Amino acid sequence: MASDTKDTIYSLSRSYMTNPNAIILCIQDGSIDAERSNVTDLVSSIDPDGSRTIFVLTKIDMAERSVMNPDRIRKILEGKLFPMKALGYFAVVTGRGNVSDSIEDIQRYEQEYFRTSLLMKKGIFKAHQTTTKNLSHAVSERFWKMVKDTVEAQSLALTAQRFNLEAEWKNHFPKHRPMDRKELYERSRVKIMDEVMTACLTSNINWIRTIEESLWKHFAPYLFENIYFPAASSETRPMFNTIIDIKLREWREKNLEQMCLTVGSDAMKDEIRKLVEHNAAGDGDKEQDSVYDVIKKAAVDAALEKHQWERQALDRLRTLVANALDDSSIATSLIWDHAVEFWQNAVVEKLTDLEGRLRQETGPGFRERWLSWRSASPAQRAAKETLLELDKLQKNLEQRKVPHLSDLSADDVSAVRKNLELKKIPVDGDVVRHLWTLLREQAFLKDASKRAENCRSCFYRHQKGSFDDGDSTNCDDVLLFSRVRRMISQTSRSLAQQIDESEVRRFERELKRTVNEFGQGQEGLQRFFSGKRVDLAEKLKQIRAIQEKLDVFVATLSDEERTKRAKLGFSIR
Repeated sequence: MASDTKDTIYSLSRSYMTNPNAIILCIQDGSIDAERSNVTDLVSSIDPDGSRTIFVLTKIDMAERSVMNPDRIRKILEGKLFPMKALGYFAVVTGRGNVSDSIEDIQRYEQEYFRTSLLMKKGIFKAHQTTTKNLSHAVSERFWKMVKDTVEAQSLALTAQRFNLEAEWKNHFPKHRPMDRKELYERSRVKIMDEVMTACLTSNINWIRTIEESLWKHFAPYLFENIYFPAASSETRPMFNTIIDIKLREWREKNLEQMCLTVGSDAMKDEIRKLVEHNAAGDGDKEQDSVYDVIKKAAVDAALEKHQWERQALDRLRTLVANALDDSSIATSLIWDHAVEFWQNAVVEKLTDLEGRLRQETGPGFRERWLSWRSASPAQRAAKETLLELDKLQKNLEQRKVPHLSDLSADDVSAVRKNLELKKIPVDGDVVRHLWTLLREQAFLKDASKRAENCRSCFYRHQKGSFDDGDSTNCDDVLLFSRVRRMISQTSRSLAQQIDESEVRRFERELKRTVNEFGQGQEGLQRFFSGKRVDLAEKLKQIRAIQEKLDVFVATLSDEERTKRAKLGFSIR
């Protein structure tokens, strides 16, 4: 045996005994002089009040045969001999020295011994202090008593914590009932469908106007840069109309109906998102609860992302677009007036945008420099001087009746650059051409705006075909913008009808599927429901559930303890 075996055993025993949840069995050999053991000193030092110690005197049969002083045994079992305290004192027989005995043999031997023991008959032993069966009941009772005490203490601590959390809830969220994430999700399923679809179905959205505005915003740059300006650079009316027909056909062949469908779909999605954001803002609704805003927005975004229009809509749009762009007729003066107004508004809008680009090129003007304390950069000052030179050139070309949108020749570019070099302003040729394009487009748009005003009263001349190639009043532009306006109007009506009759309901089904998918998994609920309110409700629910189970557990232990006491007829302090 190793030299440190004794110390190792001592340290190991002490480590287990010092655990406040451990029951200490202080076992003494009854066949020898118990006063020679130092076990009682160790137990007394660790559990001085004996609140978790049970004293066990073994081999009591051998002690009786060795004629040990009975009074000494009585004092041991009464706890009067050793300087230690215990919950109970027991005398047991754990065998008779025969290794072949079974557990049943040992139990029968123990029962027979205590039944015939002279010490038992003299009253040295009390019945409830004998046999391993009574000892095991005492250990079990003490164990469950410790469990009950621990549970009751934990229940009291939870009661205090629950009170604090409930007080915090009342102070921070007095108008809301505590709901955990699962309950919030179940409620959000109905709330999202009800609020979003009610907003979609009862809103006063003018889908036709909304889609018209979106289509024009999307198509206006292409119309001017790829159709109107190239055609306007032609020298004759027939050439202008021919270029228009060719460009419109090319535009239509670029899957124009799909572009219209995409614009209409995006417009619908944007309007639905605006409705959800407007609803989330509350708009004075006192019952609006922001805790659902995250999952609502996520569900709407996901459903809109998955939403696809019916394929039949594309076939209808293809026919509408082709018929509208191919039809250059204007049957009534009202249609003519609308086309002229559309043309003029488009030109003014484009002119405003172009003038803004020119201001960016040349920098702040005199008034802006003094009021805003802003100055032009060297590149902006060079662009301004370049525009002055180009303006002179433009007036010269206008006198020669050169078309507004004609390109600048290489000689003209060189002349402008030389004039600027004389002013010690070096300018690249590409910059000159770029500014010339802006300047000529500006001049053309101003002229187009004037012609649009003149064309307002020219419907009957158009109807009679009294325009000729040399006529100063050229209204062929009206036909172009009438065809584009008709295409946008008819396409918008078709898409709006599709939204009202089908797409909103299809979006509703997609939204319902999306909301149901969000409820699969705790991680998703944590992403959608977070913040102090949700965390506090989760803690409250958890504590209430634990406390309820602890209360049931304590009640069960109390019932079982009363039942056992009634059956066994003994107690342990």
